[in-house]
Amino acid sequence: MNPETVEDLMLFNEKAQLLLESSFSDSMLRKETGFIAKFKVGQKVDSVLISAEGESVIAAHATLRIFYQDNDRLSVRNIAKLYDKEFELDQFKQQVESIRSELNEYLDNKTDITFCIDEFEKRYTNRQAFELLLYGSTCHTNRNKYAELKRIMSYPIISDIFINQANTVAAVFINFIVKLSKVNKRVLLTVRPN
Repeated sequence: MNPETVEDLMLFNEKAQLLLESSFSDSMLRKETGFIAKFKVGQKVDSVLISAEGESVIAAHATLRIFYQDNDRLSVRNIAKLYDKEFELDQFKQQVESIRSELNEYLDNKTDITFCIDEFEKRYTNRQAFELLLYGSTCHTNRNKYAELKRIMSYPIISDIFINQANTVAAVFINFIVKLSKVNKRVLLTVRPN
């Protein structure tokens, strides 16, 4: 097997382990998450977000971006290409493609929530919700995505619902990354048994 392929699989697994051990994963994968909306007649509606927040979200997104963007050698698509190119990886290729297909299917599914703000109404896909937070705030500042996210964030309860949704997508994405890292680990054991 090409030494660069081994290096990429090892680095993919290192980054996956970083994500799995992150405070974001601790909040999103090992604790209860969601939001609480409090209603009292005649009073303002209040909400509480129970989710990863702040620096943990930014750090997780910075690492997830490596797996998400195809211009990075460790993107899910580029790792799948390694499995296509390397003869020694042929027996694992179908598993990787299956994981990648499941991930893309999940990302392309619509969320359960339609966001309605004034004349703006949108039901995001999981991918759109993830990208809006990723490219509108945490890892980029795409002008259009930033403006759309800013509109959502200007409404406290809607922003809590949206952040919870986007964080949930990121957590599910991490689970797919972990599945891929397990395949990589089996491959690496055949190359360098320990």
